[in-house]
Amino acid sequence: MADGAARLVYPLGSMRSSRVVAPLLILLLVVGWAAPVAAQETPPAEAGSAEEVAPMEPAVVVEPPAAVETTQPWTYRYLVPLLIVLALLTVFGTVVQYFVRVVRGRYKLVR
Repeated sequence: MADGAARLVYPLGSMRSSRVVAPLLILLLVVGWAAPVAAQETPPAEAGSAEEVAPMEPAVVVEPPAAVETTQPWTYRYLVPLLIVLALLTVFGTVVQYFVRVVRGRYKLVR
């Protein structure tokens, strides 16, 4: 380099490590995805067809419980809207305070 331009010189160890790390990561990903698939057992072939097997019936029939209407608890009816209103007032107050302190201080009235 006769013109005096600087060039980047990477240490030899960093180039070797990047050439080794990338294939190892790819191999790790492939093995990580392939191992669970290979570990699954295939279900054994069923001895009979579906026509030969009798349909299964439950031992005890349980009736589903009747739907009961519940009223909302007072905490849900009153506290949630109250917290929403307080949050909105806080945001509005913060915007007004920002305007009063920052924006008004930027400009001065010249008479």
